[in-house]
Amino acid sequence: MDALQTQTVISTTAPQPSYIPGLIAVVGCDGTGKSTLTTDLVK
Repeated sequence: MDALQTQTVISTTAPQPSYIPGLIAVVGCDGTGKSTLTTDLVK
Protein backbone atom coordinates (compact mmCIF):
# COMPACT_ATOMS: atom_id res chain seq x y z
CA MET A 1 0.00 0.00 0.00
CA ASP A 2 1.32 3.46 -0.92
CA ALA A 3 1.99 6.01 1.80
CA LEU A 4 -0.05 8.64 -0.09
CA GLN A 5 -3.40 7.78 -1.58
CA THR A 6 -5.82 9.93 -3.51
CA GLN A 7 -9.53 9.49 -3.93
CA THR A 8 -11.69 10.89 -6.70
CA VAL A 9 -15.17 11.95 -5.64
CA ILE A 10 -17.77 12.29 -8.37
CA SER A 11 -20.86 14.24 -7.40
CA THR A 12 -23.97 14.34 -9.55
CA THR A 13 -25.79 16.99 -7.52
CA ALA A 14 -24.67 20.44 -6.48
CA PRO A 15 -24.38 21.03 -2.74
CA GLN A 16 -27.42 22.70 -1.25
CA PRO A 17 -26.94 26.00 0.57
CA SER A 18 -27.15 25.82 4.34
CA TYR A 19 -29.61 27.91 6.32
CA ILE A 20 -28.77 28.94 9.86
CA PRO A 21 -31.72 30.64 11.59
CA GLY A 22 -30.80 34.00 13.09
CA LEU A 23 -27.50 34.34 11.21
CA ILE A 24 -26.89 37.63 9.43
CA ALA A 25 -23.63 38.27 7.57
CA VAL A 26 -22.54 41.90 7.69
CA VAL A 27 -19.94 42.66 5.02
CA GLY A 28 -18.52 45.87 3.59
CA CYS A 29 -15.48 48.07 3.21
CA ASP A 30 -13.75 49.92 6.04
CA GLY A 31 -15.75 52.85 7.34
CA THR A 32 -19.14 51.69 6.07
CA GLY A 33 -20.75 51.26 9.51
CA LYS A 34 -20.59 47.48 9.96
CA SER A 35 -19.85 47.74 13.68
CA THR A 36 -22.60 50.30 14.23
CA LEU A 37 -25.13 48.16 12.37
CA THR A 38 -24.06 45.04 14.26
CA THR A 39 -24.42 46.85 17.60
CA ASP A 40 -27.92 48.00 16.64
CA LEU A 41 -28.94 44.48 15.57
CA VAL A 42 -27.68 42.85 18.78
CA LYS A 43 -29.57 45.27 21.07
